[in-house]
Amino acid sequence: MIAATAMPGTRRGRGPFDTDERLLQQHRVGPVDRLPAGGILALLPQLPDWPAATVHRTRRLRGAGTILGWLNAHPGEGWQDRWTVSGAGRDTGWIEMLAPGDTRQAITKRQEHIAGLGCLLMCRVVLPSYDFLAAYRATGLLDRVREIMRPEIFTRLENAAAERGLSGRDRGDALSVISKIVLHTGTDIDALTPGDVLEMFAWSVHAQSPRRQVPGLHAAWDLLGDIGVTPAGPTLRSAQRRGQRTTAELVDDYGICCRPVRDVLVRYLDERRPALDYKTLAGLAGELAGTFWADIERHHPGPRIELVLADLADDEEDEQRVDQVNIHAASVPRGPAPERQPPGGTPGGTRGQPRG
Repeated sequence: MIAATAMPGTRRGRGPFDTDERLLQQHRVGPVDRLPAGGILALLPQLPDWPAATVHRTRRLRGAGTILGWLNAHPGEGWQDRWTVSGAGRDTGWIEMLAPGDTRQAITKRQEHIAGLGCLLMCRVVLPSYDFLAAYRATGLLDRVREIMRPEIFTRLENAAAERGLSGRDRGDALSVISKIVLHTGTDIDALTPGDVLEMFAWSVHAQSPRRQVPGLHAAWDLLGDIGVTPAGPTLRSAQRRGQRTTAELVDDYGICCRPVRDVLVRYLDERRPALDYKTLAGLAGELAGTFWADIERHHPGPRIELVLADLADDEEDEQRVDQVNIHAASVPRGPAPERQPPGGTPGGTRGQPRG
């Protein structure tokens, strides 16, 4: 997933709440990721909602077989890799492009492919991204999750929602969120972690098309807490609230493009940190990284100047001079001005003559 980027100097994130992008970098695979296509198709009739009518069985098997064949044409060690490489995880447009040689009506082919895809997702052959689930908009798929994947726990969630007095819409939104988390993580409800819920929040902030909120996410956290999956008591908002962050995280909020300058600021602020309270440190990081340097990068992107960064730290390794680093900037402070020379000559010698 490509995270949304901000202009230099624009602080990223959402207030004091955790939107850790590292939650989005987890590589998840399903339990049958390496099973061959024939083995996958043999799993489908084991689904509890496998239809009795032959026509519906045939539709699901043919649709799943078409999708597996299409995925097999892409490189990857398993089905999840092929799913990612093919671009299937980004949206649903690829569904319309399947089986171009099939001369049946488009609606007939689509129904078959959707039926097969639903079975593959229910068998956890691939784990869909939140981008895909947002584009898919298949309420029937989420209903199947609640009917097949630990339905007794979903019943407990519904009872907890009733005890909280949630409206039908709020209850539906919360259960839809939990169903999506189950599909995305490939994990049963009772094995979910707080990080799994926080990952959806991180996605809502850092997705290519960021969303202001995910309806039902906060209620989902509360319901999971009621049945003992997430910590009972703390709200999702309190779980998101940040503690003290590293110096690098404070600087990186401002999206500095020049890595050497970014590293110098981090090192400088790390040296100052022991003598400062956290609020002052965060403010100083904002002044140096945002108000000062990122502002230079934003307003002077064209001209290039040479910057010599010397004496980066006290240890011998960092004292090596960094020569002529090209950056996008217009000017940079050179430190304290040199001592003014007395009239008539340099200290310890006469004008124009070297000392000693």
